[in-house]
Amino acid sequence: MIIVICYAAHGTHIYQGLDVVVFAVLKHYLGVERDALLRTTGQAIGKGNFLQIISKAYITTLTPELIKTAFRKTGIWPFNPNVITAEMLAPSKETSVESHLPVPTSSQPVQILAAMLQGLQIAGDTPDSDADVISEGQQAVPSSTGNESTITSTHTCTHHSTRTTTHLEILEEAVATLKKTNLAFLATPTPTTVADPMPTTTTCTVQQNSIPINKAAAAMAIVPTTVNKLLLLAALRESQSQNLCTEVHAFELQASNILNEAYAEWLCTKLAAQEEKRNKKKLRKLVGDGLPQLLSGDEFYELAQEKEKEMHEVAREKERKKDGRVLYKAAIEEWEIVEQE
Repeated sequence: MIIVICYAAHGTHIYQGLDVVVFAVLKHYLGVERDALLRTTGQAIGKGNFLQIISKAYITTLTPELIKTAFRKTGIWPFNPNVITAEMLAPSKETSVESHLPVPTSSQPVQILAAMLQGLQIAGDTPDSDADVISEGQQAVPSSTGNESTITSTHTCTHHSTRTTTHLEILEEAVATLKKTNLAFLATPTPTTVADPMPTTTTCTVQQNSIPINKAAAAMAIVPTTVNKLLLLAALRESQSQNLCTEVHAFELQASNILNEAYAEWLCTKLAAQEEKRNKKKLRKLVGDGLPQLLSGDEFYELAQEKEKEMHEVAREKERKKDGRVLYKAAIEEWEIVEQE
């Protein structure tokens, strides 16, 4: 009467009773038995006495009550799907590929993408009109006065022929321009490393955004005497209310950007540790690609020299670790003598 259950992939930390309940209790009692052995006999846990210690902790831990608790805690028996919440099934932040980075709106990459989106909109709205016909060497950039676009020339043309700019050409030009900025790693297939620059958050105060002269407060104190003045005062109050809401929203965005930047810096520290750990384990192979090699060639000779240096460095690292273990063993022996005394 045993029903075999197949757990969902990457869900053992939620559904498996050993991970959720049993192993924590087993670890606790294993520590208790280890400490008791050290106090009574002075022996540390090792291969010779491991089974003796783990067996006592195993018998103490795996009771029918605890096993039933594990099945009940994971909602398997009695069946209770409400035990698993949406937060427990959320993707891991360490392995998620989604992130939000604060990029100032005045930065060059943002302007490049804005010009690209505007060019795509013009090409999509009027494919056959004059707005989509741009001379070679020119690009559409957003103007500083509004939504209108102007055409700026990047170099002088020697002919007057025109052609229609396609969506693919607009995208390729934007990617090529983005590769020349400090965010070039976002437009290349090269994996991001901790050495890549991260945009910083630009903040501002209320005084920096306010106009030099503001007569709104004086206008709000006017007592309306006519219907038109009453309507104008009501419109003024509505505008002031919208400005206050916009101001609050702007500071909320700044606070969100600051928190996002702190979170990105925290991720950079973890990424640096992972890259350092991965680089330590990476060893160069002389013929790792499986292709034939000219063993007498200069390229293979230089590769062999680098491999030899790498092997010497690994050997020196092993010697350093060996010396460290000797010092550690001597310190432990000295500690045991003092402990016996």
